[in-house]
Amino acid sequence: MSASSCNHSLPYAVAGMAGIVGSCKPLRAAAMTVPRYCLAIEAGVSGFWHKYVGLDGAVLGIDRFGESAPADQLFDSFGFTVANVVRIVKSLL
Repeated sequence: MSASSCNHSLPYAVAGMAGIVGSCKPLRAAAMTVPRYCLAIEAGVSGFWHKYVGLDGAVLGIDRFGESAPADQLFDSFGFTVANVVRIVKSLL
């Protein structure tokens, strides 16, 4: 999934985990300024992200173990698609 494959005009900002837990205090402070509606996307366990997205946010993640298939098939089945991310963001607004 890439931002370039999306034709939607939703405003967004991207923050990586390095900005949140990194050693640079100004960068960490900027990354921790969470907007009211926030979506975290994690191709792994989602529990860690809930404290960062807040009560009005959402987390798209994989909270079970043992799936085996090519990555593109797994990502589709777990909802890691542009259409699903847009659907989640719209549901937050």
